[in-house]
Amino acid sequence: MTHVSVRDVGAYCKRRAGRGLQGIIAYGSQEYEIYFLSDTVRDSFGDEQITNLVELGRDLHNTIGLAGTVAPELGTPRANVYTFSNLFVIHFTRTETEGILVAFSERSGKSLYRVIDDCLERIDA
Repeated sequence: MTHVSVRDVGAYCKRRAGRGLQGIIAYGSQEYEIYFLSDTVRDSFGDEQITNLVELGRDLHNTIGLAGTVAPELGTPRANVYTFSNLFVIHFTRTETEGILVAFSERSGKSLYRVIDDCLERIDA
């Protein structure tokens, strides 16, 4: 995954959500890079918690990827949305091992499909 596509997604999400954007993390099979964390997230989560959450994201990535092998009619997984009481996360699966986790405040959930579609355009560019 190119840094350009992650930065483009980040800039887009920042324009759309403003202060509602809470974090952007890109990961590969072994590493991850934090592109943005809000002060709220930075103050709430330690480095170990962030690492554990990225690992869970990888596990979900691998599990969702199996859906295409079990039911090819579904096509390739592209994005998943996880909602929590304090935020929601859009999980983009770029390749078999690379993805982007983008977190938003719970108030930023308006026009969700449009945000996902616009981000996928940037990721695929």
